[in-house]
Amino acid sequence: MLHRDPQKIARVAKDVLIEAFWGDEDPSAIEKNFHPTISHIRKALNSNQSLKQNFIVFRDGAYQLSPQFTYLIDTEQFMDAVGQAESAKKDKDDDALRIFLEQAYAVYRGPFLEGSYDDWAEEQRHFFEEQFSRVINGLAKQAVADKQWNAALKYAGEILSLDPYREDLHRLTLRVLAAQGKPAAVKKHYDGMQRLLKDELGITASAETAKLYKELMK
Repeated sequence: MLHRDPQKIARVAKDVLIEAFWGDEDPSAIEKNFHPTISHIRKALNSNQSLKQNFIVFRDGAYQLSPQFTYLIDTEQFMDAVGQAESAKKDKDDDALRIFLEQAYAVYRGPFLEGSYDDWAEEQRHFFEEQFSRVINGLAKQAVADKQWNAALKYAGEILSLDPYREDLHRLTLRVLAAQGKPAAVKKHYDGMQRLLKDELGITASAETAKLYKELMK
């Protein structure tokens, strides 16, 4: 569990919240909606609590999570695991790298605030999706190194579902299918990738991908 130091809990001024959530809306509308929104957030945080608590407090002109409680925040868990994985990679500690990549993968719950299209939410959503893609990419490479072919295909497939034009992941998939002794699957995947690139982007596979395909099909 990730424990928050009560002294390090972020405090946010009312005007900062207004700028983030309401921007240039009419001041009267903001004033009408601000406190009901805070109340709604408080109720949401209490939705699964057997004993109701006031998790959001207003002190010295700013809002913050009440420092008398311990919080488990998935975005912070995720970024903590990503940071630990990066350190392990620099230290060339493959065992620790695998552990922290798996931790980051396990805690990721999907797009950040899916359904919210405010600029700040979309910026955060894009950031976390990029980080998650890096995590899956790392797990795919680890799986290949360990010859865990099914896991490698699973992770590569997850990245390609997010970004189907990643030729590096297509090449990884081709190598894994070849390692499994499945030339027909290699051809099927390559042909499908070629169709996708032509239909969606009007291009063909890169020279590197084409060369790899020919080598695998010899």
